Amino acid sequence: MRAVVIDQFGGLEVLKQQTIPVPEATHEDVLVRVGAVGINPVDWKTRIGEGVASQITGFPFVLGWDVAGTIVAKGRRVTRFEVGDRVMGMVNFPSGGGGCAEYVLTRDTNVAAIGDSISFRDAAAVPLAALTAWQALFDTAHLQSGKRVLVHAAAGGVGHLAVQLAKWKGAFVIGTASERNHQFARSLGCDEVYRYDGDVPPWTRIDDVDVVLDTIGGGTRERSLKVLGRGGMLVTLLTGDSKAGLNAPTRVKKILVKPNERELEQIAQLMNEGALQVHTTAVSGLRNVTEAHSLSESRHVRGKIVVTL
Repeated sequence: MRAVVIDQFGGLEVLKQQTIPVPEATHEDVLVRVGAVGINPVDWKTRIGEGVASQITGFPFVLGWDVAGTIVAKGRRVTRFEVGDRVMGMVNFPSGGGGCAEYVLTRDTNVAAIGDSISFRDAAAVPLAALTAWQALFDTAHLQSGKRVLVHAAAGGVGHLAVQLAKWKGAFVIGTASERNHQFARSLGCDEVYRYDGDVPPWTRIDDVDVVLDTIGGGTRERSLKVLGRGGMLVTLLTGDSKAGLNAPTRVKKILVKPNERELEQIAQLMNEGALQVHTTAVSGLRNVTEAHSLSESRHVRGKIVVTL
């Protein structure tokens, strides 16, 4: 099968297309023919030696953790799925990867069924970002209906899904975004939207926020502590980021997304019901994974980046 591999950490030039063996499904594994693979910031951060690079045990390594496709083989212990089922999942995170290939092998608990109305392009954009948002807002911050949540980069990959999930929960949602994305953020469910830049960003004047979801880090995280109300919590997602704003352990939680079968199934159900929608920018073919990494590194893409096969 064709796959995009790295033999070392580095710039875009280390991404290379190679032919490697198709893995075999055994025990609790399913083999998925990849229809699309999502590209997340953790992909390029890991490629350059940051992100979850410390989890990689050897080269060559196939990046890519978000996939959607069709099950073509399964291990003898797999009872949840049948060959031909359409699925999406966050596969083999953080150490295994394997998504940037024509086929990927993963535990059956890492994927969830998707309806025929959900495209592989949309489904591949969701798992890692939506699980991140879910675990930050609900598992860590315990966001409840009526609470005030500030979502930074509300038009970004995690942000635009977090806005929808928070609104689904019944929260009052405040977002930050560039001015060109304000209307988009409102369409997702933001009750208020502010610019995130400037000497004194306007969002810094709000107060009494119960939960801040920080996807930016640095000075933004530090300033965000000042808008929290009593008992409020800031959840930050960044790996390998500066220590700014992390000196308040009772008010700040730093998380790394984890696989969760039950939550992934709930997210898939919300997609199937049309309650969770994803905005994607797609490039076609494994030969263009380099372009997808470059787009992600620019940090100015609305929604999620997906490579379709």
